[in-house]
Amino acid sequence: QAFAAAAGLLDTYLDHWIGMYTAACEATHARGEQSAEVLDLRMACLDERLSSVRVLTDVLSHADRGVVDSAIDAASGLPTLDRCADVAMLRAVIKPPDDRATRARVAAVRETVAKVNVLGMSGQCDKAVALGNKAVADAEAVGYLPLKAEALLALGALGDNCMDPLKAIDCLEDAVFAAEASHHDEVAFRAAVMIAPFFSDRIRDLRMARFWVRYAEAILTRFPGHPLFEAWLAVSRAVVFEFNGLYDEEIREHQRALDIKLSVLGSSHIDTAISMMDLAVALHDDGRDAQAEPIMARAIALFVDLCGPDSTRVALASLDLSEILTGLRRFEGAHNAIDRAIAIWKAKGGSTFFIGYALMDLGRLNLAEGHPLAARAVLEQAVATLGKDAPAVTAEAQFALAKTLWGSPPERARAVDLARGARAVLSEGKLPPRKTAEIDAWLVGHPAR
Repeated sequence: QAFAAAAGLLDTYLDHWIGMYTAACEATHARGEQSAEVLDLRMACLDERLSSVRVLTDVLSHADRGVVDSAIDAASGLPTLDRCADVAMLRAVIKPPDDRATRARVAAVRETVAKVNVLGMSGQCDKAVALGNKAVADAEAVGYLPLKAEALLALGALGDNCMDPLKAIDCLEDAVFAAEASHHDEVAFRAAVMIAPFFSDRIRDLRMARFWVRYAEAILTRFPGHPLFEAWLAVSRAVVFEFNGLYDEEIREHQRALDIKLSVLGSSHIDTAISMMDLAVALHDDGRDAQAEPIMARAIALFVDLCGPDSTRVALASLDLSEILTGLRRFEGAHNAIDRAIAIWKAKGGSTFFIGYALMDLGRLNLAEGHPLAARAVLEQAVATLGKDAPAVTAEAQFALAKTLWGSPPERARAVDLARGARAVLSEGKLPPRKTAEIDAWLVGHPAR
């Protein structure tokens, strides 16, 4: 099932590639409306894109279980072809050196950069980080600044799952500076769009998050007509709005991203499903579960169709669905969704983070059902499973546990301590404002004595 979906994405991509290649040739050699210089620029861009396809198919041909699970993400993450038709953007980038040997070195490093992107998207973190560092060093040795910007972008993009976000930010900021110096607008934009969520979601520096969103907006004005770039920017805005407590604006931007993806990618693309999930989660967080439920159900159906019923994408969305159904007091469906998520993660060897998160949601579900003893047992296990590696989520589990303990008078002092501990995590900038307000309100109504 994963092969069928990935192959379909590759076929569509290559059909588009062939169409652009043919159009570029005909514009110069058949109709004479395009110079040889522009043809060279477009062909160089198309060659880079084809290199990414070649690297991806090589990785997929040696796939393990983890690569299979990430195959659709990797195939859908191939670089967009639109840039190869944007002559103004292609002309702006500093041209590579004229000598053949240096051009060959540039092409070799770009092949390495493509492999870093594919390895990262397919979940092979150790290989991706090692190869990313090599790509940056090789690009610096070549001395071609746009290439250095591309290598830094690929390495920094690994911050989502494979490396420390602070290190990722350093790489991405360096990518922006190298891109600006060499007029590589696409890299500057993509790096800025990635940096903003790191600052808002991971670092909690909202001033810097807003700065990078505005920077990306400014860059995008230089090359309009790229709708997927608009969608990526909308997602970054949404994350920043969330951590500013501007929930209506967050939902608006997620809806905007979804509308663009539906228009450009269609209703059966994994990026469209991801935006559906993002929108549903934002609606749930704002207490609009009745609106969120059908959107999340549609996203899960798409993930099942594209990735298979045992995909980790299905597991993650099922856990989100359980929270929505708990909010709607549809408890049987919530239990089924949590059970499905846990079964997938256990079968896939999922990390303790995901197992702990699922246990936390199960405990909150038990509490909503009016079963505090069951909730307490599960939440104690969730806190122990999550540990110190995920302080924000552990804090959420501690607060949920505090609420279950309050019903037992001998445990009330511990309950308040747990809630205060969760609140202390917030003071370090690890939780969004809505969770602050909930904890503060609970502490006011549940004094220690």
